[in-house]
Amino acid sequence: MTISKKYYAVLVALFTVFILTPVGLSALSSFGVPLPKALSSEEATLLDGAYSNPSIKKSFNLEGIASGEFQNAVETRIKNELPFRAQMLLGNAAVQRSLIKASNAIFGFEAVPTFYGSKYSEIEDTQRIVPNSFVESPNLANSLEDFAKSLDAVAAEYPNTKFVLVVNEDSWTTPANPTSPLISNSLTTQFVQTHLYDNLSDNVTLLTPHTYTDTNEYNQYYMTTDHHWNVEGVRKTYEAIAHELGLESLADAPVKELDAALTCGQEGRLALDPAYPFTLKTLDVDTSSLTHEAHNKAITPGNKDEYETGLISDPLRAYYNGYHYYFGGNEALEIIRNSAIDDESKRLIFVSDSYGIALMDYLALNYSDTYKTDPFNNGVTFTLPSLLDDTRAQTVVIMTTARGINTLEQKNPNFVDGTAGN
Repeated sequence: MTISKKYYAVLVALFTVFILTPVGLSALSSFGVPLPKALSSEEATLLDGAYSNPSIKKSFNLEGIASGEFQNAVETRIKNELPFRAQMLLGNAAVQRSLIKASNAIFGFEAVPTFYGSKYSEIEDTQRIVPNSFVESPNLANSLEDFAKSLDAVAAEYPNTKFVLVVNEDSWTTPANPTSPLISNSLTTQFVQTHLYDNLSDNVTLLTPHTYTDTNEYNQYYMTTDHHWNVEGVRKTYEAIAHELGLESLADAPVKELDAALTCGQEGRLALDPAYPFTLKTLDVDTSSLTHEAHNKAITPGNKDEYETGLISDPLRAYYNGYHYYFGGNEALEIIRNSAIDDESKRLIFVSDSYGIALMDYLALNYSDTYKTDPFNNGVTFTLPSLLDDTRAQTVVIMTTARGINTLEQKNPNFVDGTAGN
């Protein structure tokens, strides 16, 4: 078959436009020319959850070409600037969901993937999106046992310090996850009991405020399309800690709804499914006595002002994880000072992942100084014993999940006792 010059010219023109359009948009953006959001990389970046902008120039050499680094850089840069890429991602996933739901009408599964190959499932009856259930493994068993041993060691080394371990279930690790019965060897409470709880000594107080087998009960405390807990989940955890440590109760604290855009949360974003938005709520508690520091500089956690004034309002930006927009990300070490309490005997070390950022201010209201650290942060170059020596804190609260312990033992195994993995 022979392609005429006319058709060949059309094909070349289309291919040229396809290649040059992203290049031209990238050039305009780099020169500060404002572009409509549909023509920029911003919306697609929100869906991706990260922005990669590799250098084409640096990889344009024999080594870069041979390794594929140059080709990957070119593809990534073009992908970043494809017009309407966010809309294409969402549209493609929506079409796939329609096909999956059509087949599900025949088989009647409770949970179905949000698109082909997705690690997230949609539960249409309860309007939720959940990650596939976490599974048991020898590696997880070792991580839980090593963590228990390390925590016991540091608690024995500091006998005058109160150690509290709060282990929660999140959407990955709860047996209430609807994908749990569909996945072979999904994580059970008994597995965590055997490898973690049974290996802790009396030097550590264990709290498990979130343990569920019933999906409806779990749904009362966690967001619908985000693995983080909602305001009642935060309150339930705080009350468990407060009861153990004799802190002020917030059981009757009122709740306020943030008058900003609806958010679909992290699971909604990663599952490319904005079908079930929800509003973000928080406890209406006076925290004006608190100031925050990170890296010796005053900071404002999250974008609370933007959320409360509705500045974060366009759908795709709100589609990103509203939890982090409001509460903020995780600092390596964040120090919360409380001007209402001047007592050096009231110092707290709070070790937690992203769940803790919604809880730390309420705990900090009971202490003069609160040292919140996220050991998953790459900026953490210290250990728990060194932090205890530096701060002379009298109380340590470590809050995590079985999944979090597994990640910690792989990523930062020397954090807890300062010796493991060295």
